[in-house]
Amino acid sequence: MKKTLLLTTAILALLGLSLYGQDEGGGYGTSGGDLTLSVLFGRGNYLNYGSVPSAPGSNNNWTVYGQSPYNNTVESNSNPVGNIVGAETRLFLTSKLALNLSGGAILRNTPSVQNIEYYYMEVYEGYIGDLTLGNDPSTSNQVWIPHYGSVEADNTYESNGNLGLEYHFTSQRFNRVSPYLGLTFNYYYSRKTMYDPSVYYQEDYYVAGTGETDVLIYDIGRRSTIIQGMGGQLVAGVDLYIFPGAYFGVATRPASYLYTWNDKIPGPGLEHLQAETHTVSFFAQTYLKIGFIIGKLY
Repeated sequence: MKKTLLLTTAILALLGLSLYGQDEGGGYGTSGGDLTLSVLFGRGNYLNYGSVPSAPGSNNNWTVYGQSPYNNTVESNSNPVGNIVGAETRLFLTSKLALNLSGGAILRNTPSVQNIEYYYMEVYEGYIGDLTLGNDPSTSNQVWIPHYGSVEADNTYESNGNLGLEYHFTSQRFNRVSPYLGLTFNYYYSRKTMYDPSVYYQEDYYVAGTGETDVLIYDIGRRSTIIQGMGGQLVAGVDLYIFPGAYFGVATRPASYLYTWNDKIPGPGLEHLQAETHTVSFFAQTYLKIGFIIGKLY
């Protein structure tokens, strides 16, 4: 709540500064060769990679479920503006025409760690009993040693890239205000890979009482889900120049189309399961931005 109130206050202050002195000169706006950089606020622009196929373990009904990819870049509710979602750079070919490049990436890596479990063999008057998980309570002066669970490997990579062209409208009277229209092409890529290194020992029930054991390897290899998306968007926005070279902006997507597909890979050498989704949206994505002119290329 405090973050939202602070951001709202800042926006109103910036709007006031932008509107004050709108008829004055002072080198506001851009010209050919200008390079700008801005920070984007709004809803994250990454695709949800969905669930990763489960490990087989001791499950005789091991199943790879066929969920379709979920385009969570478009959401009807819960679109916070206090969240930094990426960066944007623009190169103005002329004072009115600009190339736009925006995007972001997230990488997470959790290495796997092997589990350690301790067993002892139950013995009754010379008879070998069951293999039992734990430390033998009948031993004297024993040192209790805990079992150590495994750490499942979890590697995640999420990225999005957007390349577009914008046309900016200029006004002699409102020289601090720069409305624009454009077209953007999108590419999304997300991948999540998991691996459970757990190894368990269990008594072989066919030869019970002999101490024979079976080894249960929980996972056969790395499991992963890959989701990709391609599409296009119409863009409409406005930049309000607060000071020469600094602006506050808001942009929306009047119309968007995104085609997404995923590949679920349950293990090395196994067949992939694929699913796809088509998403059409109208005015479903809005971004706030704070940016600066950082240089002039020509």
